[in-house]
Amino acid sequence: AFFVSKRPAPTHDIAAPPEEPPSATARPDAAPEPRMPAETWRDAARVACNENAFELCEHHLDEAKALDPDGEFRPEVQRMRQDIDRWRRATEDYRRYLLPGDPSALPPETP
Repeated sequence: AFFVSKRPAPTHDIAAPPEEPPSATARPDAAPEPRMPAETWRDAARVACNENAFELCEHHLDEAKALDPDGEFRPEVQRMRQDIDRWRRATEDYRRYLLPGDPSALPPETP
């Protein structure tokens, strides 16, 4: 059985979010608000670090640091920075292993 609605079809896109009118207090010369708060950047960094995307993790942490430098002292941020440092050292070691012909890339010789 099919039912026919007598309600008229909507004249706007139902899925589109409503447009917000400009704020009455907004000034065109006012400094824009940050797009994402520092905590949002840190959350994104946490996800990136957990997925071993350390370059992206570092970028997100740097963005958060620019907005909230004191957040760098939080234990979870320091752990992420340590993970990034370990990744960077491992990457440099691997690069040296792959480039044995480059004397500057060779590890120091042991006696």
